[in-house]
Amino acid sequence: MILVRSDEEKITKNLDDFERWVLNPIRDIVYHTDKRKNHFHAFTLIAVAIDNLSNMRYSLSMKDKGKSKRFINFIKDYFPITYSKIGNNMYHDFRCEMIHNFKIRRFDIRQDSKYQHLEKVKGKYVLQSKQMFKDLFEAYTRYKKDLIGKDCKNATVREYLYYANEKGWKHE
Repeated sequence: MILVRSDEEKITKNLDDFERWVLNPIRDIVYHTDKRKNHFHAFTLIAVAIDNLSNMRYSLSMKDKGKSKRFINFIKDYFPITYSKIGNNMYHDFRCEMIHNFKIRRFDIRQDSKYQHLEKVKGKYVLQSKQMFKDLFEAYTRYKKDLIGKDCKNATVREYLYYANEKGWKHE
């Protein structure tokens, strides 16, 4: 598949919008919110961002597998290897509980901690908002390289364009 300039421009515009409307607000919360305040909303937006990226990435190859498989695969394929030990928990125990129940049982979310990010303490994995955002942004950057530029991957581009078409995105 050859990526035509107009497709690359559309993808670039959509990714720019994703950065502006999703990633930048998360960054603002993580880096500019008073440390004494809870970063629950930042983690909720991180879960939504991963969900969105995973649905873009695996819209064709995992179309019938369900959201959980796409979410877990995005973590596995784009996040640092350290997430592999919690990948399966990330969908049900992180994303679903935060978005649908406004709570989490298997994770301890923090903005600062004496414990390391992903360290298991008292049966829960510690998630630190700054590190989680950095890892999300790096995962997004890796995915973006698969979509545009000289190193883009045809299968990834095909999935993205399929997703955009399914969602009826209008490109101007």
